[in-house]
Amino acid sequence: MAKRKRYYPRDSILEKYNYTCVYCGASASTVDHIEPYDWNHNNDSSNLVAACVECNVIAGDKIFGSFQEKADYIRTIRARGKWRRRASLKIAICCRCKKNFKPGVKGATNLLCSKCAAQVYW
Repeated sequence: MAKRKRYYPRDSILEKYNYTCVYCGASASTVDHIEPYDWNHNNDSSNLVAACVECNVIAGDKIFGSFQEKADYIRTIRARGKWRRRASLKIAICCRCKKNFKPGVKGATNLLCSKCAAQVYW
């Protein structure tokens, strides 16, 4: 898959905001469109801000009435902490016995529970 060309100076946008996320104040490494690019195809510098990866993911392609509304939404979601995927909550189904298990716990692999993995590998 070919990379989509950027039609805006990414580094100059990050420098403009001193590599700081406008939503949470963390170190910024991405550029966020205030109004989503898919909605209006606007790459003007007035529509671009520096953002950290997490805030950019939370914002996604949602459309907001104002910048402040978008910033408030992102801060609310970040405060909840539930938006992150946690490895400890991942559950898989064993390919052999069809029981639920947590991969990587007590010798379990990504495909086999610990009991089946012990039988197969030992």
